[in-house]
Amino acid sequence: MKKYTLSEITKEVTGSNEDDYYWESEKESIRNIQRTLNGIFGKYEITDSNKNQYIEIYKLMYDDDNIKSLMNKQSRISKKIERKEKTLIIPTEFKNKKINETIMTLPSDKYEFTKEELMIILELLLEFFREQESHLEFAIENMIINLNSEEYDYLLDELEKELRRIKMSIQGYPYEEKVEKMKEIKEYLRSQRLEIDKTIMDNLILPK
Repeated sequence: MKKYTLSEITKEVTGSNEDDYYWESEKESIRNIQRTLNGIFGKYEITDSNKNQYIEIYKLMYDDDNIKSLMNKQSRISKKIERKEKTLIIPTEFKNKKINETIMTLPSDKYEFTKEELMIILELLLEFFREQESHLEFAIENMIINLNSEEYDYLLDELEKELRRIKMSIQGYPYEEKVEKMKEIKEYLRSQRLEIDKTIMDNLILPK
């Protein structure tokens, strides 16, 4: 089974070759795509069996200026890390994963991309796999859900911490003021909860 090198993939995706003036720049762009997909799917090899799918994904990302800009930024960050640590850190939970697997998860570091940047990339891949009617559509959807869930869980944890801080700080109030302040906070939280309840009920569509 033939395994395709980065140079061969660069030729397939960009149409350029080693003699072209911008060859190294084009090859670096393809390397950036490879690094990004390594972060999402794990380290993989492009062979005869999966080449066509990967080439389509590479072309999709190569032709998207926004995605290319994000990857170039990530490449600069990665190179700084490499120079500092002498190695490129690859999340261990993605080692040996293949593109044909159905279950994928996000590492906690999110490959150094911000949530917003990673979401742009995942949404592009989601549309691609959706059009391909690939089972990977559901894997990408799961990644997006997990990514959003992480932010929600973080905010929920911060809210609970804030409530604990309030209970500690309010001890410095005289008793009467402490009671009034807690009533005020309770009423505010209750009003927010009622507003949420109303929004849910107003948008609730019962099955016929």
